Amino acid sequence: MNDQGRFLACAPGFYDPDLYSPGRSATFIGTITGVRTIKVGEFPYPYPKLEASRVYLWPLRPMRVTQNVYVNNGFGWWWGGPYPWWGPGWWWGYS
Repeated sequence: MNDQGRFLACAPGFYDPDLYSPGRSATFIGTITGVRTIKVGEFPYPYPKLEASRVYLWPLRPMRVTQNVYVNNGFGWWWGGPYPWWGPGWWWGYS
């Protein structure tokens, strides 16, 4: 995710902090109306203030469950190699 910085989004109504929690994706459409300076730690940080006319909370993405499958013939990874059973030099007569 490419973070473009922080901003304050102001919109009418109540927005439940349990729904709009860290890690959730949201889209805001509106107009930048100014800058508000708030301390982050000990340093002042200027936040652009956005008067949001539209707010969209994206649905949670389902977790993908993947499984790495290791196929083994019972002899181990060293058995076989990239050559046929007769070896790498079979065609040249020195296997």
